[in-house]
Amino acid sequence: MKKIVFKYFFDFLEGQERWLNKMAKHGYRLVKVGKLTYEFEKCNPSEYIYCVEFVADKSNSEIKKYKNFLEDDIGYKSFIKNININWSFGKMKFRPWSNGGKISTSPGSFNKELLILEKQNDGMDFNLHTSNDDLIKYLTPIRNMYLFTTILLAITTFISKYKASNHLLLNTLLWGLILITLFLGIQTIKYFNLVKKYKKDKKLYE
Repeated sequence: MKKIVFKYFFDFLEGQERWLNKMAKHGYRLVKVGKLTYEFEKCNPSEYIYCVEFVADKSNSEIKKYKNFLEDDIGYKSFIKNININWSFGKMKFRPWSNGGKISTSPGSFNKELLILEKQNDGMDFNLHTSNDDLIKYLTPIRNMYLFTTILLAITTFISKYKASNHLLLNTLLWGLILITLFLGIQTIKYFNLVKKYKKDKKLYE
């Protein structure tokens, strides 16, 4: 029996990962994803576990190579997922924080910011990045993305408040924008602290 859920995550990494693992604990295995949809089939409770991997800093060829490595060499099942935290111009998206591909096009790396990975639950943690060097390399682009997006929304909020002073709808939208900016700011601080922590740990073991 198939189950389709419509959902969007502002906390697209940890929040999405927790939710997928919660679904798996209740006996639902992911079989298909769309932009806002998740399709599940019944399975044994806790038979599978999930990990959400950020790949928006990679070029399309790098994503394909990495995906093939995870599937063919390690044996994980993978799903490509979007996060939509970027600027879009038609079928192009601008990612100024990205090292591997600042312009995302369709076809290409457009709407391919995440990999949802699945493995059978063997009782081991599902961690792809374990060394300090690897964690720093992985977390830095995530930190930069949150930082850039927070700055952009803060500027937009500052400009918008002058236009929304006597307009109820615009005021409501402005408060929504402020809340999103605060959330992204918290995420930025979180990833700044994580990168700082692993850099400090790295120095201790050098």
